[in-house]
Amino acid sequence: MIDFLPWLPAILLIFPSMIVTVECLIACLPISERNRIDALRPPIAVLIPAHNESAVIEATLDSVMKQLTMGDRILVVADNCSDETAQIAKSCGAEVIERKDEQLRGKGYALAFGMAALRQHPPEIMIIVDADCHVADGALNTLARTAYGLDRPVQALYLMLAGKSGQRKIAAFAWLIKNHVRALAMHRMGIACQLTGTGMAFPWRIISSMDLATGALVEDMLLGSELVANGHPPVFCPDALVTSLFPSSDRDALTQRRRWEHGHIGMILNYFPSLLKMALKQGDLKGILFAFDMMVPPLALQAMLMLAGLGATGIYALLGHPLPFETMSAGFFLFSFALFAAWYRFGRGTIGVKDGFLIPVYMISKISVYLAYVFSRERDWVKTRRS
Repeated sequence: MIDFLPWLPAILLIFPSMIVTVECLIACLPISERNRIDALRPPIAVLIPAHNESAVIEATLDSVMKQLTMGDRILVVADNCSDETAQIAKSCGAEVIERKDEQLRGKGYALAFGMAALRQHPPEIMIIVDADCHVADGALNTLARTAYGLDRPVQALYLMLAGKSGQRKIAAFAWLIKNHVRALAMHRMGIACQLTGTGMAFPWRIISSMDLATGALVEDMLLGSELVANGHPPVFCPDALVTSLFPSSDRDALTQRRRWEHGHIGMILNYFPSLLKMALKQGDLKGILFAFDMMVPPLALQAMLMLAGLGATGIYALLGHPLPFETMSAGFFLFSFALFAAWYRFGRGTIGVKDGFLIPVYMISKISVYLAYVFSRERDWVKTRRS
């Protein structure tokens, strides 16, 4: 009789790592693709939720407003602000509405408030941009045409810029793997992509039926899952670029990291089973693959779990069960090789070879984030401070 206990780490850990492996390798294939959609450029409304963003909102508005055309709108929701965000946005020429509610806090509530204002004169396409982002030239035009031509939600390529910090560069590379490499692979396979919070374009008829008023830590992932469940899978648009900077303060970066990663883990535990069950019931292969993509934990956590799995199966190998360890080793090798290939193809401008030596330090620094999920997880949306 087969003893399944030695196989348990391999069974639980290899599958998500193989999802990353396959996605990275598909993204690295030398495939020429035509992403441009030849559609009319409809009128748009750019919705910007902002909570105490006086340090950065002027630059964001500048990158957005120079791309607007006749009939477009830009609406800033100054949400529970105690600084000069609203005044700065008004001085830049944006429409501004202010929201005050100390009980219902979070980006989702600000978005719902902004959408309620837009309902009086709804646009063809609504584009959500965070108040701390730079929207690359031409990105709004590309997002609007794509969303209008496909009649689907569209996600821009959203990348984080690291500055000179070695650990921030590693975090930026992990971000690139999730938001660029894996999203590109899903795009090539014709599967819905995850929404990433900014640079998101929606046909009004689709987004107006969604309830955005939520305090979810990762409201973007939640919205993307609900859109897939409702038959409106988001599509990735790598030709539209939106960028942002990691916080310069280590403390603020940790706050941001905890919110993102605790929210991500919560989505896996709370929504992946029902999403997979629904896709299986409907016989929807693309829905199943989307659910599998969602179940992959943050990259650092997946790597740490793989190393722990190697240790556990290594102990079983010493006790006379070598095959699980050999299987785990092969899975870890393929996982590492795929990440190296993705770095070589996409990430050399983000992280250098010397920075790679800081990866163990970066992973150790994440242990407190994952332990906090067990003992003191983030449950409320917390704004990341900017300087």
